[in-house]
Amino acid sequence: MALDGSKLISAAIARRGKIVVMPRKKLIFFCSADPRCDTGAFFRAYHFATVASKAGLDSEVRLAGMAVDVTDLDVLPNDDAGDDIRTKVSDTIDGPVMVSL
Repeated sequence: MALDGSKLISAAIARRGKIVVMPRKKLIFFCSADPRCDTGAFFRAYHFATVASKAGLDSEVRLAGMAVDVTDLDVLPNDDAGDDIRTKVSDTIDGPVMVSL
């Protein structure tokens, strides 16, 4: 069973005798790295956004600068790291993670 972070926080606040209604927030993971040489930044951004989404939180990967080049998956290196990024990007297409440029 997955834990919903907002319910845990609400329960903790309720135990203290306070009722607080807070709007849900979106987690945004920024990446501006060059996809040709820094695949780690892409992997982390897509990985954490996917994990957050699976936990029921709104998440987004926001690409800026050279990172926008990842929209052409051919710029990624032809190695295991590049293949991991291609898989992460493909999994977010029409999926629960929003990607913006």
